[in-house]
Amino acid sequence: MRLVFSRAMGISNTNMSARYLPAYPVNGEEWPMRKGGSPERALRFDWDEPSEDPTNWTNLILIMSEIQARGAQYSPACTEMLKIIQPEHLQERVVDKFRRLRREYIAHNIGPDIVDGQGDSEGTYGMDNEEEGSVITTLDLC
Repeated sequence: MRLVFSRAMGISNTNMSARYLPAYPVNGEEWPMRKGGSPERALRFDWDEPSEDPTNWTNLILIMSEIQARGAQYSPACTEMLKIIQPEHLQERVVDKFRRLRREYIAHNIGPDIVDGQGDSEGTYGMDNEEEGSVITTLDLC
């Protein structure tokens, strides 16, 4: 899953830390392309918004589709798991991965007090809609 996220965003698999997560392009900024000469635009998440945000949800659906279609090519060790995982479980894992990345991004770029819900009374950056303490599964490592 990590490799699918990183390739879709056009970043190195080793650079999935908050420091290297790309921000959502602002008006007028050129949209980045995927690495390796791909004609596809790189995915960008709006880290200020939860997974349910239309932009983020569309990207998460693309991630899930890529995992279902070509996940075993990314990570042959996950082939058997990908054959049996239910769509709702895959969705849960992908959303959990986004939520972890979002928490890390916000903590790094805005501040840890925001992640704890202390910095924004309206919940814009708070994690009111995000669940805490997800369990890392084998799929997360694939």
